[in-house]
Amino acid sequence: VRRVPPNYRRVFANLCAAAVQKATGAPHVIGIPTAVQIRRSAGTKEEAAIAVVHTDFTPAGALRRLNQLVQVVGYKGPVRRFAAYNTWWLVREGPQDRPLALCDATSVAGPDILVGRAHVLAPDASEVDYGEVAFLRYSPRHRWFFYPNLAPDRLLVFCGFDSNPSLPSMVTHTAFTNPDCPPDAPPRVSIECRCLAIW
Repeated sequence: VRRVPPNYRRVFANLCAAAVQKATGAPHVIGIPTAVQIRRSAGTKEEAAIAVVHTDFTPAGALRRLNQLVQVVGYKGPVRRFAAYNTWWLVREGPQDRPLALCDATSVAGPDILVGRAHVLAPDASEVDYGEVAFLRYSPRHRWFFYPNLAPDRLLVFCGFDSNPSLPSMVTHTAFTNPDCPPDAPPRVSIECRCLAIW
């Protein structure tokens, strides 16, 4: 299994944090180096594209991450609002055999969300309790989108949780098999990171 070097994790997390700050206008954004992950459609274990419909954050999970991160980075300012964002970058041009699909959060009702726990592999291959995540119960109301023309010159940013209740958040996502992708297309390779914004 190929692992992301620690130095690259930090550089990529900082670049993603800068992109989230530019997109949201948040005065403080923290990129999470340990959340930098390579996904390959031909990958195995933790590198594989995830086919379960989920979001990486719940209200309790996002608050837990906030409390952890402000201690790590020594943030001392007020927290009036916070939000968790996913960033997703394609390493190579499409078409993608296993694209990322996003569900419009405004099409999701409260009863559609199921809270559970996720376990992930640490760099030493030991199992770690990631914490609370949210899964999505199927509904015909859900509206799904993907970006077939996404290229390496763009970074996809979407919200995992926002403490402002007036804004839709908890964007669920998944990978799916693209039936329109030519069989000889190279496997998808993407790199993701999670960031926390503070106002």
